Amino acid sequence: MTRSAKGITFTVDALIALALLLVSVTFILGFLAAPSTYKPFGAELAADSIDAIRTLRLSDVAGNPKYNYSNLVLSQNLTNATFNSSLAETIAELHVAGSAAGNQTLTGLAANVSREAVGLAVPSGFGVNVQITSSTQSGMDCIYSRAGSCTLGNSTLSASVGRHFIYYNNATRELRIVIYQ
Repeated sequence: MTRSAKGITFTVDALIALALLLVSVTFILGFLAAPSTYKPFGAELAADSIDAIRTLRLSDVAGNPKYNYSNLVLSQNLTNATFNSSLAETIAELHVAGSAAGNQTLTGLAANVSREAVGLAVPSGFGVNVQITSSTQSGMDCIYSRAGSCTLGNSTLSASVGRHFIYYNNATRELRIVIYQ
């Protein structure tokens, strides 16, 4: 074999080895890039919703026509800390005060503020429950439910829960948003 024939043989061998290396690396990277876990749509909706009502204040929605009930609460000074209350604190305060006094107007306002803040923001294909630690019994009181009842049926495929703790009326209460499908 001549010198040039040996050079061509080594060049072809090197190109074949490079092609095999590129195919192998592409194949391995294809496996590594595949998603490792399946996360259903809406998995973070409850956490995002609780963050929104925890940080959004009554003064932030003042005058916004999408928040009629929140504006009513604000204009009539129905909560103790009018301009400093977050929507979460407002919902908890209205529900606890209404439940303690047997005042359906206040508990109804808590439900309507919940519907404005959470119920309208979550897509219609999901169920929404807003619950708070009960002040009279163990367990949770239902403040708002898109389905009319805070119980989850047997057909529930998945549920996402967001929680926030509120100190009101000398007690720490858990405000919970449950979003399910």
